Amino acid sequence: MTPNGNYALINDYKDIVHELASQVKHDKHFFIVTRRKAPFSRIISLWQRQASKSHTTNRLSVHYSGESGIDNGAIALEFLEQCTADMAESMFPDGAPMDSSFLVQNGSFRTCGEIVAVSLAQGGPPPCFLEKCAYEAAFREFDMMNIGEENLTFKEKQLLSEVRSDCQKHTDLIIDNGYTGAIKEENLDAIVRSLQVSFVSRRCLYMKEFMLGLSSYGLDQMIIQNPLVCQPLFVAGDLKEDVTPDADYLFSLLEPHYSREGTSRRCFEEDIMDFFQDILNDCETGNVVGHQAPIAYNYKEEEGNTDEDEAMNQDESLVVESPCLSVPGIMGWLTGSQHKPISGKRFKIPVYFDHDCLKNKPGHS
Repeated sequence: MTPNGNYALINDYKDIVHELASQVKHDKHFFIVTRRKAPFSRIISLWQRQASKSHTTNRLSVHYSGESGIDNGAIALEFLEQCTADMAESMFPDGAPMDSSFLVQNGSFRTCGEIVAVSLAQGGPPPCFLEKCAYEAAFREFDMMNIGEENLTFKEKQLLSEVRSDCQKHTDLIIDNGYTGAIKEENLDAIVRSLQVSFVSRRCLYMKEFMLGLSSYGLDQMIIQNPLVCQPLFVAGDLKEDVTPDADYLFSLLEPHYSREGTSRRCFEEDIMDFFQDILNDCETGNVVGHQAPIAYNYKEEEGNTDEDEAMNQDESLVVESPCLSVPGIMGWLTGSQHKPISGKRFKIPVYFDHDCLKNKPGHS
């Protein structure tokens, strides 16, 4: 940032990510404690509680209740992946903010902006789930008497087409959006224009609340000054595909620590790596499925336990699901992150081979 507050050196979205990352305070924590699969409304509530005590520029740390994992970064990345997916589905369905004044008064849209800023600053996924007109509603001023097709979402265009076909069928919608004239065919143009004004004005309100959340990292000003540069991070498009890993990318990250060349162990290790590469290739084509299994739970193993005892020892909060056996899902299992780093930074995943696994853990299969 220059002394006058301008982001003069920002040329592409990677510069945005680098600028945001430079603001993270790694010596302080923004600590979230939650359970797996908690509804996104609860995540928002927990986030708001923590934000009242510490700033979102502190390093995000996450603990899932009932699990003994210590967050060294991977759990926070996993949390941000899930938050971004849940946010897209529940708060921004169809690429635009949900039409709800309730989500304004309780700060949910603002909190979504904070979560997005943290995600971009701390290695999480980009929120590539908005339509272009929804993104522009965050910073543009509109002439409400001249709303064009380009200012409407795909769903809104469909809805207006249905209204034009039969306005009487949509009387409740028309009244709810503020039209007070007679609902009849000869007033159809006025009805449609009134709906357009309502759609766009409401969306501007919701997106400006979202922008207030982005301001926690100054991302709102970066967008205002560099809207086209920031656009790929928010609007659904090529970037989402660009950061999605394929089998070759993920396998290239693996850094196996092989035994000495020429040993039988080395041959076995190389076979294992070949096998894992084949699995990744199959996962890329969708040819691999998995059965349901516990994600994580507390379990006390004692000698002589009966099946009933074992059931009693399992934590009541046991969460069972089918594993995500796509390449992004496997990358998430290994690293916590299901996407390539937006900054373009390369990293390695060390691979170690336990040849004494049966001796170290006799009961496993």
